[in-house]
Amino acid sequence: MSSQLSRKEEMFLTEVLEELEQYGTSEEERKTIRQQIVEHMEESREHGEDGVESLGGAAGFVNDFLEISDIDLPSEIKNIRTTPEKKKALFAAGFCTLIGTYLLSQLVLSLVATDSFNPLNKNGFDDYHLLYQISEDPWWNTMLLLVSISISCLAAFVVMRFWGRLLKTRRKIQ
Repeated sequence: MSSQLSRKEEMFLTEVLEELEQYGTSEEERKTIRQQIVEHMEESREHGEDGVESLGGAAGFVNDFLEISDIDLPSEIKNIRTTPEKKKALFAAGFCTLIGTYLLSQLVLSLVATDSFNPLNKNGFDDYHLLYQISEDPWWNTMLLLVSISISCLAAFVVMRFWGRLLKTRRKIQ
């Protein structure tokens, strides 16, 4: 349907959809708006009018849409501007979760799956290091490291995903 639009109309449509996406409108709303704009432009062309001029500029169209939809423009602009700060906090939380989970899983695995803390072990494992050396056997140590890394990456992903969704729902509620 959009292949029938002129370059000017395509640019207008793209600007409108990008701005609406910045303000957090749903994909369904953007599809509906896209269909309505395309239909309006085709009808305007049939009547010999310029569809872009009749709608005004992209910013004006978006402002009108936001007013009709009862979306508070100043609060949405504030949310858009604070998004990088929220992303930094989200990344920091994920990174701290990654490190904490890795250390905790290494400690648990060294207690449960190795002889490092076994009081009956007379050898005395001298090369023990919680970050990278929890077992005497290299292959077993590698397996335990991979398990710890996998667990910590999964936990960090879950925390970042959960907090990201929580921040999005808070932003939509405000």
